[in-house]
Amino acid sequence: MDYHLPSPASAFNGGCEDVRHHRKMPQPADVDASPDPILPSESPEIPLNPIDAVRLPIRPPPETSESLWLRRHVILSFWAVVALLGLPTWWKTTAIYRADLPLPYMTDWADGKICKPVFPLRIAVEAPLPLHDAQHLIHTTQHALDDLNEFSAHHLRLMLCDTPIVPIANYSQQVVRDEGPRQGKSDEDTALSIRLIPVETGTTPRSHLQPYSPTLDVYYTPNQIPPPSSTGSPLATFIAHELHKMFAEEQALLAYLLSTTSGAHTAKMQSLSPETAAELERQSTRAFKYAPTYHLTFSLFSPSSVPSAWDIESALKQYLSPLLESFAAISNFTVDSQVQLYAGLSPSVREPEYDESLKAWTLRKEDLSNFINAAEWPLSPSIGIGPTVNFVLYVPGESQSPLLVKENGGNSWLVPQWGGVLILNPPLTTEQNSSIPTVLTKDALAPAMHTFSDQLISLLGLPQTPASLPLRLSTLKRVRAASLLFSASSTLGALARLTKALPSIPIPDTVAKSVDLTTAHLQQACDHLRDGRFQGALEHARIAEAEAEKAFFERSMVGQVYFPDEHKVAVYLPLLGPVAVPLLMAGIKEMKSGLSAKNRLAYHATWLFMRCPYMVTRIPAIGRIVRATCYAQRISTAHHLQLPSHLCALSLCQLSFCFCPSHSRVQAVKSILDGVTSEGKSGAPGLVFVAVDKSGATLVEHASGTIGVDSKTPVDLDTTYWIASTTKIVTAIAALQLNEQGKLPLDDADFVKKIAPELAAKEVFADGITAAKQEKPITVRMLLSHTAGFGYSFQDPRVQVNEIEGGAQAVMDSPLVNQPGSVWEYGVNLDWAGIIVERVAGVKLGVYFKEHIFKPLGIQDAAFVPSKEMKANMVTMHRRDVEGSLSEIEPVYLAPLTVETKEQEEKLHHAGGHGLYAKPKEYVKILAALLNDGTSPTTGGKILKPETVNSMFENQIPDQPDFARNVPAPAIPALTNHTPELYPQEGNPPQGWGLSFLLTLAPGATGRGANTGFWAGLANLFYWVDREKGVAGIIAGQVVPFGDAKILGAWFLAEKAVYDGLEK
Repeated sequence: MDYHLPSPASAFNGGCEDVRHHRKMPQPADVDASPDPILPSESPEIPLNPIDAVRLPIRPPPETSESLWLRRHVILSFWAVVALLGLPTWWKTTAIYRADLPLPYMTDWADGKICKPVFPLRIAVEAPLPLHDAQHLIHTTQHALDDLNEFSAHHLRLMLCDTPIVPIANYSQQVVRDEGPRQGKSDEDTALSIRLIPVETGTTPRSHLQPYSPTLDVYYTPNQIPPPSSTGSPLATFIAHELHKMFAEEQALLAYLLSTTSGAHTAKMQSLSPETAAELERQSTRAFKYAPTYHLTFSLFSPSSVPSAWDIESALKQYLSPLLESFAAISNFTVDSQVQLYAGLSPSVREPEYDESLKAWTLRKEDLSNFINAAEWPLSPSIGIGPTVNFVLYVPGESQSPLLVKENGGNSWLVPQWGGVLILNPPLTTEQNSSIPTVLTKDALAPAMHTFSDQLISLLGLPQTPASLPLRLSTLKRVRAASLLFSASSTLGALARLTKALPSIPIPDTVAKSVDLTTAHLQQACDHLRDGRFQGALEHARIAEAEAEKAFFERSMVGQVYFPDEHKVAVYLPLLGPVAVPLLMAGIKEMKSGLSAKNRLAYHATWLFMRCPYMVTRIPAIGRIVRATCYAQRISTAHHLQLPSHLCALSLCQLSFCFCPSHSRVQAVKSILDGVTSEGKSGAPGLVFVAVDKSGATLVEHASGTIGVDSKTPVDLDTTYWIASTTKIVTAIAALQLNEQGKLPLDDADFVKKIAPELAAKEVFADGITAAKQEKPITVRMLLSHTAGFGYSFQDPRVQVNEIEGGAQAVMDSPLVNQPGSVWEYGVNLDWAGIIVERVAGVKLGVYFKEHIFKPLGIQDAAFVPSKEMKANMVTMHRRDVEGSLSEIEPVYLAPLTVETKEQEEKLHHAGGHGLYAKPKEYVKILAALLNDGTSPTTGGKILKPETVNSMFENQIPDQPDFARNVPAPAIPALTNHTPELYPQEGNPPQGWGLSFLLTLAPGATGRGANTGFWAGLANLFYWVDREKGVAGIIAGQVVPFGDAKILGAWFLAEKAVYDGLEK
């Protein structure tokens, strides 16, 4: 049957136009049509003749109305059971109980809004003076003391004692000794007692601090008492200065503690000198975190069969017990001991060497960190609920005795947050040979016990001043109380943030109870601090910290953190799927059946619109049907009518449909980096990612994480990194600049022999032992393409030099392990290229870089010796252990960071292979210039000609298409992981090497184009330069070993996000 469709234009205009287009319109499957001129009628098919009747398909009898409604009622009853019984039961049994927590109150504690702790110290003054004179002296001294104080939260309050001492005539000839507690002065809240003692001879005023009593004796002459009319006196000034000096370290400790907390808990000191801050930081990193109980383990190790016993119990009782008893008000201690014979040194420690000048065997200082043989010595890191403090007494064998530390001649050292070690050398006999006793007596152990006592004091964080032990202990008590208060407050804030961020985790009543206890004890601790009752403050702060930790690490909450909402699908789908699928399918079938009438009506209405759109535009009911049907079933209606979908859109007044915009590349990169850096010590520390295009415009830049896993200081785009081997491309650019000037040929072996005769003189050690002559001379091109024959010690065991810290001499000593020009191997080639650049240019490599590369590109912060500003914002080096946990370590490349003078800087080797420090946002300016054919797109400065840049991206080793695949295991796993292939590609297409970087000749899975150059740095930095698509970037980390899976994954995903953003 022919239907006449108006054109879309005429349909949209709403009039009955003459027919211009004719189209056959078949009927939908559930719609019958007849040649009614206005509406198609619904009539059954009638066979035209008997033959047609025979050919008609046999259909089942129509379903009666009763059976139809019966089926629908059955389905509805099942749905009613699910909706009224099943869902409520499921909802009730799977509901998450969340006890009410005072979240704003917890956050206020964390932000320091509830408690601003103060430390008022009571100073009792015993003055044998008339009352009005004593009060005037105290008033004058207090005024002088307040003038000296720069820390408002810590103040000393002088009080007149009720029982002054009786003056003794000959005090000028003696020192008053401490005779224990005196009547009337047993108040434990008094921080210090001052005894004013009149004398007639000797220098006055003078003072003497009792070493084992919180008492300061001040000697004066009667004429030094200030008259009532005076506002100051030398005696008052002297006492004020003595007190200020005695408590200076305590003020510095509290100020440093406040400066490292996030909340604004109280006023800070005006300033802490850099030296003081550095010393306090060293003390904090050395000392253990506070614990109510510490476990002390004393271990005797000997590589032989003697000594086999020691009188440790008597030694501890005499030498250590008094010290432990003095700490009783702060912490408790448990003690055990052990003896192990035939306990050799760690295999990683070099054998001791005999030093003639010391007449002793010596250990190198760098070996002390590996002295403990953790594999064989039974040292447990934690016993019981408290931390373990290890004290190791090592008695060397007769063949290696005496054994000392080479650099300082000492025999003991402290291991931060672990314990102490002492080497007990046996006494020498008359024949200058040591004789090792079978049993170490109490007297023989006395030196070790004194050393262990000093080490324990340092590990527990006891201040170094003043000279009175009770005063130092009371200072530690106040510092510990404050640190516990801040720690518990911070834990409350973390719990509040966790509760808000994860609304699906349960919060049992035990957590709410612990939170209430925490806040109550925190308030009491704060009140006790304010009242000067520091022992009580410590007790309450200790309980608050324990309850806060208990609440935060509640087992059911922690388990739910690792069971996010999306994982619940995996549980509920198998459980509810078998029930839900039949019900859903039955319901959908019935809904389709019920909608069939509406479909037929919509068909007729749409047909009517195409026949006469005027009626649709003038009859609202028909118009609503057409619009609703075309919107809700835009695809099915067009399919039934076999019409293009845009016709439906036109007939419905040009309806538009929304599509979700893709996530921006900036947000994607941020999510990737933040996800990795938020995993704590199992993730990655501070990362910086920057990507640019050919115009120099920044596509993405993001800094994520902190400068160290143990630091709260965030990295930013101005953070400095040691960029390691990403230095190599800068050295190559310098060499190619000189090549453009005709000063440094790439393929002239005679030139290399003349400018660097050391290279021509080198022999080849292919097996690491046997020397052979060079079969082909070395050229600069070989150095830039890593085919000169050198290797790296951390990759190749045939190389036995420390290239990173060894300076120029290590480069000179590095052997050839391959014949020049024969094979690609990563090594010190670019270090040699840097030396050649220096000799040709006549200046240090850093000077050349600054003048000819960094200055034209507008790079400010890149240097072989970082400036003070760069050091101030430098990321910390990290090591990931075999368990995947990160820890902060000393810089792998330390030499430039120790440079302080111009002379030292002149002597420093500028390592062209690994020596630069830079900010990633500055480094990408080099990559942008390469994208732009050697010219900076932002400054216009030119560093290379376009044809030279082209040559950098030419494959130098086409005969080695798989050179970077199946890389052998490293020689030093501590510096690099086994990474068989850095950038895997499907199908293993050929690889290439340009002039200083690897080339992915085929397009990559991350979206990079063909012939993209990329390389990396030892501390897990990775850059790429894609000239085909005009994109380059770098991700900077500071972790060893190289090939860190977390940072590699972040690089791949971030690079792909950049390219995905280009395609949108």
